[in-house]
Amino acid sequence: MSVRAPRSPFVLPAATLAVALVAASAVVVATQRLAAAGRAEEARRQRVLAEARTRFQRVGDERDRLALYAPRYRALEGTGFIGQGQRVNWVDGLRIAAEDARLAGVQYRIGAETPLPAPPPGAVGLMHSPMTIDLQLLHEGDLLRLLRALESRRAGVFMLDACAIERLGAAGEPPRPDANLRAECSLSWVTAPVPTQAPRRP
Repeated sequence: MSVRAPRSPFVLPAATLAVALVAASAVVVATQRLAAAGRAEEARRQRVLAEARTRFQRVGDERDRLALYAPRYRALEGTGFIGQGQRVNWVDGLRIAAEDARLAGVQYRIGAETPLPAPPPGAVGLMHSPMTIDLQLLHEGDLLRLLRALESRRAGVFMLDACAIERLGAAGEPPRPDANLRAECSLSWVTAPVPTQAPRRP
């Protein structure tokens, strides 16, 4: 006859405790992972919010700049400075300026539009069209009147490059009633072309 040893009353509770500890550890690990994921998601949301705020601020700054410079832009556009060269306007402006200065027989030549060789500091992409003016003058003041009249016509923005004046007739001759001087001036009509936008892909 065999006698069984009595089962310890702590065997079952100890096994249960071990399972509970494993389960608790798993819950802690899962909770930590969820908390880390939550922190990462919150950080991502904060980045998205900061980027949205930056874009909104940038849009506001651009809107303010547009409101500030739009009147100046429209004024320059009205003078023919912005956009393609208005050769017809330049010729008409010279013709009317010659009439205003009461000068007849003004001749001109316009060259091809090319990049401005020596633009002012900070100016990029400027173009210029050279023009040569040949005219006869009664005296030097006629030339000044023509240039002032041409500027007042606002046919475009131009820079006077050079003027050469020579006397007509031989030295010692009495002044002529119509013209005593011949002037040849070179100037440049300056424009700022508007960049063309590339077509958007569908």
